Amino acid sequence: MYGHYRRFAGLALTLVLFGGLLTGTTTRAQDGNGTDENMRLGSFNILAYREVNDVPPTSWYEPDHRSQAIPRIIRENDWDVVNLQEVQTALTRKDGSTTPSQIEDLRASTDLSAYDFAATDKEGCNFSTSNPMPKIWMQPILYKSDKFALVAQGCFVMSQTPNDFSETSFGWPRNITSWARLRSKANSGEFYVFNTHIAANYGPIGGGGGGVPRQEWLNHQVDQANVLISQIKVINDENLPMMLSGDFNSTFETTPVSAAGTVLDSGLFIDSYNSAETVLTDGPTWNQLVEHGRFTGKIDHILIGEENSPVVTEYAVVPTMRKDADGTLHFASDHNAVSTHVILHWAPPEA
Repeated sequence: MYGHYRRFAGLALTLVLFGGLLTGTTTRAQDGNGTDENMRLGSFNILAYREVNDVPPTSWYEPDHRSQAIPRIIRENDWDVVNLQEVQTALTRKDGSTTPSQIEDLRASTDLSAYDFAATDKEGCNFSTSNPMPKIWMQPILYKSDKFALVAQGCFVMSQTPNDFSETSFGWPRNITSWARLRSKANSGEFYVFNTHIAANYGPIGGGGGGVPRQEWLNHQVDQANVLISQIKVINDENLPMMLSGDFNSTFETTPVSAAGTVLDSGLFIDSYNSAETVLTDGPTWNQLVEHGRFTGKIDHILIGEENSPVVTEYAVVPTMRKDADGTLHFASDHNAVSTHVILHWAPPEA
């Protein structure tokens, strides 16, 4: 078990299930006022495979088994939809051998057999951070295939030219947002899922990756956030229910400007943490690969479209650390996952 959340959440979910208050993906009529559906949503930056992190406490296979831990966390939290960031395909080394393929290991996991994958390399949503780097990055959207049907999918670069994957992100390495339009098999209602990853402070391309002054980095993040907002408006021009989640590399309180705050201030979304009726477990979403880190904020967020009056019933930060009896620590990622239960609402069709 990773952390203590699963035990606590398991109890909470049992009480909810028997209490009839939240029963996973269920639908109910609203006496002419539309249709509601309960959903469990997750977001998880799984930490891209790199040779330098393929060592304890984050080795992909033995001894930390991140390749098994990540699918298990998804299955145990029983998310209906989960957005993943920092997922890679295999990379060919100089000697001709290849690194593990995170996406193929996830696809092959029996723990994820209930899920289909959207917006991946199979759909052309793999990308390189900069040319001529290989296109090994992606941000898949996983959804339960027995509950949802895929209507449309895609991705865009957070840049001046969002549909041109040959362009950089304002001179910085590319950051993308993937998206999917899903249809509920319970009520035929459709909704959008957006999966984003705002820039870390690596600095512009050609700068050596050493970062830039904080103000310059935050301004770049806000430039990306503004593209994110505008593209969401273009894609979801029908104002359907929607969720946006991912690694924003910023808290809502980041100063003097905040990418996460910019998105929230657009009026398109509510924050699941601040809107939740119940917070099951709290804490930072970046764990720093330590048991008790000094960072206490949240840089991973789940936002729910404000249109159509959604209700966030529960929120939780899901620990991704496991501790052996002898004190050895194992991390599925340097991020904790984020989880929320939300009631999406569809207005009745116009007469």
